Amino acid sequence: MANVLEIRAGGLTLSTLRRIHEQPIVLELSAHDRGRIAVASSLVDKIIAAGDAAYGINTGFGLLAQTRIPTEQLELLQRNLLLSHAAGVGDALPDPVVRLILALKINALARGHSGCLRAGAMCNVQ
Repeated sequence: MANVLEIRAGGLTLSTLRRIHEQPIVLELSAHDRGRIAVASSLVDKIIAAGDAAYGINTGFGLLAQTRIPTEQLELLQRNLLLSHAAGVGDALPDPVVRLILALKINALARGHSGCLRAGAMCNVQ
């Protein structure tokens, strides 16, 4: 596969970021990072199954942190969180800047400190 770059959480260098900025690329997470994400995701599954409260997963955010969200509304909670952060004003960012933002977000989530869903092997950063 052409233009594939394996990244490892915490391992982004200036030259790697420059390469991502310069052209569309397929980012591949290391097996180690995918494993960490799977462990964190399994932990979230266990918390939900046990009925324990987990901030922002099955509770509200900020002042609503003590408010439990019914199980049947958890998917909607996460969707609404994404939508609330997707709103913006002004001109769209240039594609190279968006690629960098996505790569940095992938890098942060790959650390395995989040309950994000299990990661696929690759992410096409166009």
